Amino acid sequence: MRDFALEQGEYGQWRLAALGVDDTLRSLVIASLFTDRRLIPTDPRPAHVADEILEYSGGCWGDDYPSDGGTPGPQARPRGSLLWTLRRAKQEEETRRLAVLYIDDALRWLIATGRATDVAVDAWWHRPSVLAASIVITQPNGDTWQHDFTMGTT
Repeated sequence: MRDFALEQGEYGQWRLAALGVDDTLRSLVIASLFTDRRLIPTDPRPAHVADEILEYSGGCWGDDYPSDGGTPGPQARPRGSLLWTLRRAKQEEETRRLAVLYIDDALRWLIATGRATDVAVDAWWHRPSVLAASIVITQPNGDTWQHDFTMGTT
């Protein structure tokens, strides 16, 4: 799958590269993690999000077009991740656990569409208010691809 090439900025921000295209896991992962997935009532979330949900629930124009190859429409699995809900989360184990869950969930479509056979995720506190994560994706040919990144939570 070819798509616009993306470059990761500092602390989880991303931007379009110089209008290049690529079909690498790098761009697929960045787009999957840093597109704000629509928050639905059954999603696990940090405690501070309860009041904020009325203000912004995320989502993007592509939500009605499933990333897992299913049928388009409002029932489609939303694209992106819920990492955006951690932006003001406290530095707690629950925040780290949710980050791992959100990253893993956002990348499951790679397995469903045959682009990967496994996704392994770990996260830790890099420094105060900065969460670091490591992703290892096993590709169908057995090769592994790893990407580490940091994101601010304040």
